[in-house]
Order: sequence, then C-alpha cells, then structure tokens
Amino acid sequence: QAGTIIRTFREHSLCADSKWLKKIWPRVKTSIQRLMKEDKNDDGVLDTWQYNTLDDAWAGEISWISSLYAAALRCGAEMAKDMGDKDFATELETKVNQCAKSIPEKLFDGEFFTMKRDPAQPQALGYGPGCHIDQVFGDSLLHQVGLEPILPKDKVRSALKALHKYNFAPD
Repeated sequence: QAGTIIRTFREHSLCADSKWLKKIWPRVKTSIQRLMKEDKNDDGVLDTWQYNTLDDAWAGEISWISSLYAAALRCGAEMAKDMGDKDFATELETKVNQCAKSIPEKLFDGEFFTMKRDPAQPQALGYGPGCHIDQVFGDSLLHQVGLEPILPKDKVRSALKALHKYNFAPD
C-alpha cells in the first residue's frame, strides 16, 4: 500500500498538470488514512501485522516497512499540498517528523536499522534481529521521486556499510 502511494506521487510529479491527481485524490487520501491506522500507538513506527512482498505478513516493528510508511506519508503530504488540502498536508508532515524521530530511536541498533519481533506472535515470519537489505527502502524511494529522505544520513550510511559487512559474499 505504501508503495502504491509513493508510485502515485511519482506519476503525479511527471504530469504536466494536476488533473489526474484531482480525479483520484479522494481515493488516494483514503488509502493514506487507511495506512495510518496501522500505527496503532501513533508513534511513527508501524505496529500491526504488516503485509509485504515476501509471501506473508510480519508482526513487530520493522524498519523496512516503517520506512516505506514514512515515505508514503511524505509523498502524501506533497500531493495534499498540490490538492490544496492544507490541513491534511500539515497532519502528514507532523507524522513524517514523528517517523523521522521514532524509527531511529526504536529501530537503529547503533550500526543498522532492524526489526523488533512482536513477542506475542512468536510464529510470525520476519528477519529480526538482523541486517536486512531493505531496512531503509523508504528513504531510497524518496530520493528516487525527488524528495528529501527523512532518516538521519549518518545512520543510513552506517546501515549501508553494515549491509556490505554482514551480507557481501564474494564470487
């Protein structure tokens, strides 16, 4: 869902005008609002079962999916501004700032961003703890769509170095 919101922003940013987004904005806004409900405690880190492209929902606090959530909110704020929906844009910007604070505080282990498994769901799939390749995927997508990433650059650099350190396998 977060990826679709980001792709919608990308397509909108490539349009000559806002006609297309204006036509679909009510559904896009509903999608963003639905995604925001996955942050039950409203701290900027998703904490419900999280559907993903790896065949099963994961449970816990997951940097990969929370970074996508933050990126979707950032893109949503830009679209809301373009639609003249100032109150929603402000709400989303506030949430992006919360994500930018909470993701590093809760999920950066000093070297990389990780996953905290939900202890109430021990059977749930996931990678945590570990150094996952997609840990800052949302920030990379923001860069690709021309928006400033939100996570602290020093922590992202550390995470990228850790990816090489723990995951590189020579031929």
